Amino acid sequence: ERAHFDPKLNHNQLLESLKWLLREYSAVEHISETRIEMECLYILLNLGEPQALMRSVSLNKGIRQKLLRHSERISLAWYLGNYARVCPRNS
Repeated sequence: ERAHFDPKLNHNQLLESLKWLLREYSAVEHISETRIEMECLYILLNLGEPQALMRSVSLNKGIRQKLLRHSERISLAWYLGNYARVCPRNS
């Protein structure tokens, strides 16, 4: 019998793995490009979730670079229902 792909289970496992990774980064207070990308991924996988946004804005200034702030703006726009800001059309 073929294994059945469960997208919900896959998403949950991805989030749990990502949370573990971010906790490890926080424990060593290591700032790298990879950490910033993983922080962005966490925000975007949790669009509009206050918990993810609060985590992000509480990070130190060294981590809150342009890419992370852009991810925060996208997630905040989603939270506020401003979908035009989430997926802007080019003029």
